Amino acid sequence: MLQLYRKKFSQETTGTVSLKAIITTGLMEFMGFFGYIVDASVGLVSIATPVSSASPAVTILLAQAFLKEMLAQIQKVAVVFIILGIVLLPILPFL
Repeated sequence: MLQLYRKKFSQETTGTVSLKAIITTGLMEFMGFFGYIVDASVGLVSIATPVSSASPAVTILLAQAFLKEMLAQIQKVAVVFIILGIVLLPILPFL
């Protein structure tokens, strides 16, 4: 079974991943998780959870910046709403 997976995986990949990219990804994932744990223990979980759940928006923005990915109009609107929601989240309880 493992050999079938390796064969299929090797057919689907078209290049190699550098060790630098793997380490960078691991460190960024660790920093995000650590930040969530610290924020949840010190601050409000009701604010920490939506902020940490916005990581796909960060991924989209990084892909657009570094990989020159093209965003559809609906994706641009979604990223704007995510950022707007994060900005308004701490403000809205006081309104």
